[in-house]
Amino acid sequence: MKKMLMAVAAVATLGTAAAAMPAAAQPYTGSYGGGYGGYDRGDYDRGGSIDERQSQIQYRIARAEQSGRLDRREARMLREQLWTIKRVEARYRYDGRLSRWERADVDQRLDNLAMRVRQEVRDDDYGYGSYRRY
Repeated sequence: MKKMLMAVAAVATLGTAAAAMPAAAQPYTGSYGGGYGGYDRGDYDRGGSIDERQSQIQYRIARAEQSGRLDRREARMLREQLWTIKRVEARYRYDGRLSRWERADVDQRLDNLAMRVRQEVRDDDYGYGSYRRY
């Protein structure tokens, strides 16, 4: 009788542990809620509105220019590209909505611009006629 009760208790314990397993198997999303394993996906995360993404890119350009990682010429070029995307979006929204294709096109343009901002910030060139002292 005692052995049978111990076997039932063991099966009940295993059943409870098995029920808790799916909750333990959830992927870690990191401290920012996006990405996997604590890695924030950043520009590749297409969540949020187009206006939010445009504001984020505009903020990154301004912050990089203030910190000196972008010179005035680079920042102006990136702002002009952002302005072009805003004009394209406005033209698409002329009928009052964005189709799936139009949304995908604007998303792709914003992805490309975000990548371009990242490249310009990291390229370590200091504009025409400038040099880096070591």
